[in-house]
Amino acid sequence: MAPEESVPCEDFATCGAAQFQNKNFPKNVKQQDSYFVVEDMANTFGVRLGGIDRVALYGVVDGHGECGEVCAAFVRRHLPTQLAQSRHFSEGQLESALVEAFVQTDLLQQSAGLPLWASGACVTAAAVTPTSIVVANCGDCRCVLAEQGAAHDLSSDHNVQSATPEERRRVLAAGGSFTADNRVTTGGAPGRLATTRSLGDYWAKPQGPAEGHIVSGLPEIRTIMRRPGQQFLLLASDGIFGFMSSQEVVSLPRPCEFAEEAKPTVLLFYCSDCPTSKRAMDELQKLSTSAKYKDAVSFLLVNLEGLDKAREFAAANRLKSTVWHGAGVPPEAYGIRYVPHKTLIASTGSVVTNFDDLDLNVLAALL
Repeated sequence: MAPEESVPCEDFATCGAAQFQNKNFPKNVKQQDSYFVVEDMANTFGVRLGGIDRVALYGVVDGHGECGEVCAAFVRRHLPTQLAQSRHFSEGQLESALVEAFVQTDLLQQSAGLPLWASGACVTAAAVTPTSIVVANCGDCRCVLAEQGAAHDLSSDHNVQSATPEERRRVLAAGGSFTADNRVTTGGAPGRLATTRSLGDYWAKPQGPAEGHIVSGLPEIRTIMRRPGQQFLLLASDGIFGFMSSQEVVSLPRPCEFAEEAKPTVLLFYCSDCPTSKRAMDELQKLSTSAKYKDAVSFLLVNLEGLDKAREFAAANRLKSTVWHGAGVPPEAYGIRYVPHKTLIASTGSVVTNFDDLDLNVLAALL
């Protein structure tokens, strides 16, 4: 398999990520997906969710249109920051904070004059606290919970094909219409769109409240309580769910075990078996390159069972376990595209968020 067809993979303290860019199809000539991982909001941004110290944020962004990668990159960089800056977050109102973060991110990129009149991105994000999981979804990415081997969708796909009657009525009331091939459009639109919600796509967002937009940037929020038996979260672009059900996807990766390896100057948090397992990658390669589907694939796999263990270990040893990253493409400097990134935490408490930030000679000395 050619290097550009391999599956880049990253490991973080609490999750793994993988992307597949099937360049056999012209639409995938550019990587328009991105993702973000903030394993400790308090340590990263210096703000707590009310009185809660431990909040992690994970998200997948799927760009579309000619400049979809511009929107995906902007969302990756700004949405977590907007969440931290929301007054609702500091007041402990996580659901309201996530809604505000989506809305403000959309307004920011519009005011920045980015070329997103007919380009945008779908976003799904999950905020995980010690007691709850709050999912914000805008578009047709998906968040799935694996609980005792069973898949539970924590988001609804916002596209015309899967739209609920309520969602269809919302689009029509805003002045939109549906085409025979399941697309959203309106008079004077530059084209058609399969999704009913997204960030960007400003042709469908006239001035006024987001509630009145044809293609809405408002996320749908769903909250569940954490309980024993919840194994992992999977956040993925629609490229994976176009040919696999949620249950089929959940059945691919094996839940990973948390492990820690102490060295004289460095603690290396890693999963003993990559959470985006080799089996899952092999299946993604095989299915994504098949003639029946042609989209790119991005997903995050969050190890709920290991999440608290990683944090507890860090706290017990007065270490930080924050990761702020999400480029999604391993650096060419490594010479290969399949690179298992690790989170390095020095004994002093300083954090190297990913290998991109670390000189290779320094890395060799540390390890």
